[in-house]
Amino acid sequence: MPEGRSNDPTRTELEELWLLKLWEAQRQYYDAAAKWREALSEQQQSPVPSPDGNYAVSRAARVEAVARREYARVLEVFMDLVVKGKVPPSA
Repeated sequence: MPEGRSNDPTRTELEELWLLKLWEAQRQYYDAAAKWREALSEQQQSPVPSPDGNYAVSRAARVEAVARREYARVLEVFMDLVVKGKVPPSA
């Protein structure tokens, strides 16, 4: 490490790190949303409602909601960093 350089990441390094986190959160959200739509479609195609189908849709909806909240959180951190220069408390 060059003399005088701290261990703190540069703003560019932070932006790259949070961009990667954003892409991963987005991928997880899109995957969860696709699984929710698939579970809902399967349930709707069934002529008789089934408890397993209802459970699958309910579970997929919960997973999708958690992934959506995480994606929104990471997006907010990334935007604060890029637009406002606000450094997140921890990477």
